[in-house]
Amino acid sequence: GNMLGLIPQAAAYAPPAGAPATPNMFDVLRFAMLQVVLADDFANGHVLNPIDWALMETQKDANGNYIIGNPQSQAVPTLWGLPVVQTAAMDAGKFLTGAFNTAAQYFERWGAAVQIGMQGDDFTSNKRTLLAETRGALAVYKPKSLVYGSYTPA
Repeated sequence: GNMLGLIPQAAAYAPPAGAPATPNMFDVLRFAMLQVVLADDFANGHVLNPIDWALMETQKDANGNYIIGNPQSQAVPTLWGLPVVQTAAMDAGKFLTGAFNTAAQYFERWGAAVQIGMQGDDFTSNKRTLLAETRGALAVYKPKSLVYGSYTPA
């Protein structure tokens, strides 16, 4: 079968009572961290699209100073004290915040195996057939400790 993954099993982002009607990206991620805390856990990371992270990094205050930091800094990307992982696998405008160390675990039953062989006319057409496979399972113990959502209200 297919592995379901973290996002389909994560809790939907729900802003708390009293949150601004039009929160910015920073607000949304902070409220997602709060949502994890309210689920009796502690968030330890954010997964963002690189475009969204670049938009956040380049926001400036009224004086033209960058909000997040110095452009010449070589600091590891963090937000609200948590590491930021950038991946194009996350759609722009979406995020995943969570307690990744306690919410889920991957079990590897059979490590990666790769076989190369010849099938059909592979020999005469100078081709090789490649088979790569692995067996594993993803256990999501605490789905409420993972929060998936969008920066804009639905």
